[in-house]
Formats: sequence, structure tokens, C-alpha cells
Amino acid sequence: MFSTGHVPFNLQNTWILDPGADTHICNNKKDFTFLYPAVEDDYLITSRNFEKIQAYGTVTITVNTPTGKSKIKLSHVALVPAMFTNIVALSRATNNDIYFDLGRNLLYRLATGETVCYAKRLGGHWALMHREPTSTLDSTQSIFLTSKRYQPSRMARKPIRATATRWHKILGHAGPDAIEQLPKHIIGAELTELTTE
Repeated sequence: MFSTGHVPFNLQNTWILDPGADTHICNNKKDFTFLYPAVEDDYLITSRNFEKIQAYGTVTITVNTPTGKSKIKLSHVALVPAMFTNIVALSRATNNDIYFDLGRNLLYRLATGETVCYAKRLGGHWALMHREPTSTLDSTQSIFLTSKRYQPSRMARKPIRATATRWHKILGHAGPDAIEQLPKHIIGAELTELTTE
């Protein structure tokens, strides 16, 4: 997600557009409207980290439009307090006929060409909504930002170790033969036990 060694603390209260994400992500319980809890094995996979999704709900963000400030409601948003920023998943927007124009830094409706909102370049990202960071982080964000888990992508990483059952869930219910082959074909994937439940 971030490839520099700098901690992106200025993105704590920012909603960035992510073309690679398939789920909207909120890190702030105050902005989040609860709809239903996440199931036990709902995790967000970021690089080599697995962050527990606590719940799903909605979030309303304020964006800049051609007519001024306006509110947009995001649905099926995952609450992940350990994330250091908030994510608007472009793939979910395109499912609703909303696309991103990289040259003009805006989201628009494909069918009509109507501008939905503008994006602002911020620290190499497209921010749809930016608020200055708060003076304190909650405990999960503090742990995330100060831990050794955050490192440049060019640095060697520790392998991800998981049981066959855990890999089965992570990989969308891959079969035992595929899981057995995982360490042979994926650098950094290790099995701690081979049997599945």
C-alpha cells in the first residue's frame, strides 16, 4: 500500500481512493454506522499483515463537487481500527457506474459523464476527503504505526506462518493439494501444520 519508510500519519483521518482495494475501509468508530458484525474469519489482508475486521456498516464522507461540498454515503464499509487511513475502493464504485479520471482527478458517472466529486493529490494518493490528524491515535493505530510491521516494500519480510486450516480460509477455501504446494511456489508462505480440520 505504501512503499516509503515514512509513517503516513497525515493520512489518519483521510479517505483515499484505492484502485486495488475491493472493500471500503474505515479506521474510526466515530465515523462508522454499525450494520452487522463481521464473522470470525473476516480479515483484511494488507501486504503481509492480517487485520481483523470488526464490523460492517456505512460511512458518510464530505467531498468536493462542481457545486460545492456534498455528502456521499458509502455502504458495506469494513471497520478496521488498526488501519492508518480510510479507503474508498474504486472497484466498488465502478460497480455503481462511477469511474476515476486520472488526468482530471475526479470521479464521474460513465453513463452521463457527470462529475461526482474531485480528488486531491495528497502524499502520492488521491484523497476524496481530508481532515487533519488528531493529536492522539487510538491504541490499535498506535501499535500499527510504531510496530516493526511497517517497513518499505523493498526490505526482506518475515514469512507468513499459518496452519493449513488458516491458509484454507485465507485463500478462499483452496483445496489441500494447493495448500500443500504453497510453500514451494510462494516466497514467504509457510505451513505450520499440514492437516486441515
